[in-house]
Amino acid sequence: MPFLKPPARGANAAAQRAAAFQEQFGGRHQVLSAPDCKDREPALAGATRPIAGAIYLPDAEVGDCNRCCHELSRVLVENLGGTILYDTTATGFQRRGNRVTAMECGAQIIAGDVFVMAAGMDTLRQVLGKFAGKKPMTSVLGLSLTFPLGDTPPDLSVTDSAGKFVMVRLGDRLRVAGTAVFSDRLQINREDVARLMAKARALMPGAADYAAEPDVWVGSRPQTPDDLPMIGQAGADNLFVNAGHGSLGWTLAFGSAEILLQKITAGR
Repeated sequence: MPFLKPPARGANAAAQRAAAFQEQFGGRHQVLSAPDCKDREPALAGATRPIAGAIYLPDAEVGDCNRCCHELSRVLVENLGGTILYDTTATGFQRRGNRVTAMECGAQIIAGDVFVMAAGMDTLRQVLGKFAGKKPMTSVLGLSLTFPLGDTPPDLSVTDSAGKFVMVRLGDRLRVAGTAVFSDRLQINREDVARLMAKARALMPGAADYAAEPDVWVGSRPQTPDDLPMIGQAGADNLFVNAGHGSLGWTLAFGSAEILLQKITAGR
């Protein structure tokens, strides 16, 4: 439920136009007034951040991307016979003509039929050379805080569009995610933590136990200049890239994988 705050003049009209556009593709939207927001999500009742209105998405779902990745890795190994190598650095490829025959990981050589580079910021570093559609990427750090639930946790995922942060209930925890810092240094900035926590308390004062020490996560989001990922062939017949999704990495993950699979199988 993205929220539009004053002084966004004409924000509700803009929201109506966006909703009408997305409804063409099956997305259901309801534009809510400020009082309707608090009726729909009681956790907003004590908000001190001004609310102009909201877009309610009745079909929206939420999930835990960390848990999803762990479950996917389990399925790959236990059900599909895959192997995952941790703490392994790709240093180059072995080629024969216009095909890659193996990946070099230091002294280890890994042969294969198809190779996909989806290694975040490291995708373009050292290993991949020039290819059609290649874009530069920059690292945009994101921050999330996870708290125990408070007395009035939300039932909906709530995005404060002016504050650029999201609050969502995940079982018996509340996650607050936001910030965008152009840096590739994975360090926790306590000022950013305090700023994000203050925004969350102002929007939903009873949603979490803010006195508890939160679990703090910081991660690098590989961002292309036009905010569109690179998905496709990458300089060899059997070498592909799937990278640059920015803050929508998990949101676009399964759709990107389907597009990539179609491109891989189209040439076989």
